[in-house]
Amino acid sequence: MSKISLVVVTYNRLALLKECMESVFKFSDLLSHIIIVDNASDLETKNYLVSLGNKIDYIRLEKNLGGAGGFYIGIKYFTEKTSDDYVWVMDDDTIPNKKSLNELIKAAQKFNSFGFLASDVRWIDGSPAKMNIPSVEDDLWTENKDYVRLKRATFVSIVISRVAIETVGYPIKEFFIWGDDTEYTKRISSKFASYFVGSSEVLHKMKGNIGADLMNDSVERIDRYFYAYRNRYYNAKHSSKKVYTKYRLRVLNEALQLLFGSYKNKFRRLSVLIKGTFAGIFFKPDIEVRHKLNDKV
Repeated sequence: MSKISLVVVTYNRLALLKECMESVFKFSDLLSHIIIVDNASDLETKNYLVSLGNKIDYIRLEKNLGGAGGFYIGIKYFTEKTSDDYVWVMDDDTIPNKKSLNELIKAAQKFNSFGFLASDVRWIDGSPAKMNIPSVEDDLWTENKDYVRLKRATFVSIVISRVAIETVGYPIKEFFIWGDDTEYTKRISSKFASYFVGSSEVLHKMKGNIGADLMNDSVERIDRYFYAYRNRYYNAKHSSKKVYTKYRLRVLNEALQLLFGSYKNKFRRLSVLIKGTFAGIFFKPDIEVRHKLNDKV
């Protein structure tokens, strides 16, 4: 029987992390390893994770590497420190249940050879989580009535095969936040068929069901959009010429909207957009491939 590890990345969201873990522990018999990557959270989070003892494989980082760095570490640990066949990854504000995993396992058994399998991610009111809507493989979306072929998904409840990781390498840790999951899943789906598993539902307990929107997001979140524009530019640059051209036009349009529109702190927002976009032009991170099983992480 195939073995599955779970990777959860956390940073200073103890109440949500506890809810996630309490749910996971209800079906932990289905998991060979529960790997928690702690992005240098506060002492209260550390104490809680230490208290779980051998229920988890606890990796505490010395500094916050962002979601991208956390998933890089977690997936690398899975690949190089376990012999499990698949890794199930999610954020600490994801609330799964036993059916979530069972349906992913059923899909894994059906396809045997695949890149990744993505759950149906829902917000707290039951509507689709806007931050986690996957990208469909347009020409193949009707190939299978129960499982839709995907190009991209997010790191909120996807199962990735070991073979896919060994083939394409690890997520790019330098992304820090935003776009690392879509870059990685696109890299995987370019080599392996990957699927949306609609019968596997999870809850994503975000504060609000909104997408990433620099022009309308709260003031305290503006600076983090540097990574969004840098990483989006990188992803567009490594896509087709058509996608790259459309993205540059989109950024130009957003810049003009900010410049001439009525937005709170609009020049600060515009500055972040410009700085992130120019950084993306010169952003050339390496893609790391796996090492031997007994190498150190």
